[in-house]
Order: sequence, then C-alpha cells, then structure tokens
Amino acid sequence: MNLIYISVGFFLFAAMLGSRLLYAVLTDKPTPKLIVLLHGPIAITGLVLLIIFLSNTPSYYLTFAVVAFIVAACLGVYMLIRDMRRKPGPKSVALVHVLFALVGIICVAVFLFLI
Repeated sequence: MNLIYISVGFFLFAAMLGSRLLYAVLTDKPTPKLIVLLHGPIAITGLVLLIIFLSNTPSYYLTFAVVAFIVAACLGVYMLIRDMRRKPGPKSVALVHVLFALVGIICVAVFLFLI
C-alpha cells in the first residue's frame, strides 16, 4: 500500500511545479526551463508507480486515473514540444492538461479515502 502513497507524492510535487508553469503560460511570461524539464519526468514516475500498484490491486478508479494521467501526459508532451520551439501555450491546452491531471488525482484520492 505504500507504493500508491509514493506515487501520490510524485504527483503532488509535479502539480506544484506545474502550477508555476501554468502561471507563466496564463500570464504570457516565459516558462522556467528547469521546471519545464523536471515536471514531466516527475509526473511520469508517479504514473509508472501507479501502474505498478494497479497491476497488483485492480480498481476501476485507479484504471480511470491512469487513463486520465495518460491523456494529461500526451497533452504535456505537446506543450513541451511547443515550448522547446519557443511557442508556449496555447492556454486552452494547458487548462485541459490541468483538468485531466486533477481528474486523475481525484480518482486516486477517492480510491484511497472512500474505498
């Protein structure tokens, strides 16, 4: 059961870094490149740990969370490519990325605290 808590820790750390990136995108400021390069690998580490946990503990909530995180990751890769080409945004994609990540973490929280 500890593996899922470590996964949540990685997701929350990625969310803290991501909030700084979202602020930069929404205010049309340049994104801090170190945070850009750290945010994704930290979130992917959380996702891999969650998938490992899910392989031993089947749950519809966790499966839905993994799907939501994968969609968020795909959107994140798209934004990373645009950012590396010095065209950050678009803001709508950043907001949808955040929405899918929040849905994923809410599903994990429901699994942890209500199931």
